[in-house]
Formats: sequence, structure tokens, C-alpha cells
Amino acid sequence: CKLPDAKFIQHPLLIVIIIIIIITTISIIITLIIIIIIIIILITLIIIIIIIIIIVTIFVIATINLIIVIIITIVVIVIIITIIIVVIITIITIIVVVVVVFIIIIIIIIIPTVTVLIIIST
Repeated sequence: CKLPDAKFIQHPLLIVIIIIIIITTISIIITLIIIIIIIIILITLIIIIIIIIIIVTIFVIATINLIIVIIITIVVIVIIITIIIVVIITIITIIVVVVVVFIIIIIIIIIPTVTVLIIIST
């Protein structure tokens, strides 16, 4: 009776390990994809900001007016700061969501398998 029991116990554990590995790889891939997307967005935003700054400088050279220059620079700075804050918040939320989902999945997988193993051992 002991041999089939041992074999039966080995299978769910293997399945759990495989599932955990699959979940971790998937979560890592998803996080990497999200990070890449965020980096691309940041790069595009930086390019847009540079273009805006170039346009502003051209505008400044064309019409030498300090008040307009100051207003435009303040607006650009505010936009940059808000974009950075939004990006940071999104990154944090994404990381938190991924971690929470991963923990929930692990709990969902481990608890039933542990109970099954306890039932088998008793």
C-alpha cells in the first residue's frame, strides 16, 4: 500500500511545482513587457518634450518676449513633472497588482494541494 501512496503524493507536488514555475515565468514576462512599454512611452514623451523645447526656443528667437518664455517653460516643466508622477504611479500599481495576483495564485494552488497531501498521509 505504501508504494502507490508515495507515487500519488509525488504527482501533485510535481504539478504544483510546474504550475508555480509557469506562473512565475508568465508574471515575469508580463512585468517585462509592461516595463518595456513604459520605457517606450517615456522615450516618446522625452522626444515630444525635446521637440516642444526646440519649438519654444525657435519661438523665443523669433519673438524676444520674456513673459511668454517664462510661461511656456513653466507649462513644460509642469507637464514633465505630471508625466513622471503618472508613470511612477502606474509602475507601482502594476508591480503591486502582479505581486498580489501571484500571491493569490500561489495560495489557491498550495492550500488545496497541502490539504490533499494531509488527507493522503492520514
